[in-house]
Amino acid sequence: MKQTVIGIMSLPPIIESGVSQILGKSKAAGRTIHRIDESRAMEQTARLRPSVIITDPLLAGHGIIDAIRSAAEGPSPKFIGIQHCSLPKSTLELFDAVVSLYDPAPELETAIEKLAAKEPDDMEEKSSALSQREKDVVVSIAKGMSNKEIAAQMNVSVNTVMTHRRNISAKLKIHSPAGITIYAIVSKLVKLEEIRTQLP
Repeated sequence: MKQTVIGIMSLPPIIESGVSQILGKSKAAGRTIHRIDESRAMEQTARLRPSVIITDPLLAGHGIIDAIRSAAEGPSPKFIGIQHCSLPKSTLELFDAVVSLYDPAPELETAIEKLAAKEPDDMEEKSSALSQREKDVVVSIAKGMSNKEIAAQMNVSVNTVMTHRRNISAKLKIHSPAGITIYAIVSKLVKLEEIRTQLP
């Protein structure tokens, strides 16, 4: 039987209590639930290897979500956002699924089952592979270069650089320069020393 590890991170106490009750009543076998402290999220997710992390889109920092995805060895956890107010589309796009606080309890169970059942296959891995040009853009972003500087270095237009950045974000599901920098370091596209030289 497949073991499903679920992480609960950055939820307000009342919402966390409700989510824990819903998951506690579940008849799904082989499931364990762990609380993840955002300040130790990298270490805890590396150790626990959760399939799904449930969090609050307002409380979980975008950078931590990108960092967890970038640093994952093997499949990265899927993120479910518990939405309790109106949020911008850009915030909701960070998540693999969003469940409203006003949805019936089975909606959370359905989202968990769908996401935990998804196994990465060769097609997904191929579709998420970056082209050499995209890797060059990732390296440039990690080094702190602006779109204009990247365009000049690659001898392309700024619009082309912006298209590459959109494609990189879509493929990696990373939406911040900090997350892309972490990805570049973890993937050995850039050395830490190369980034440090950019710091004041």
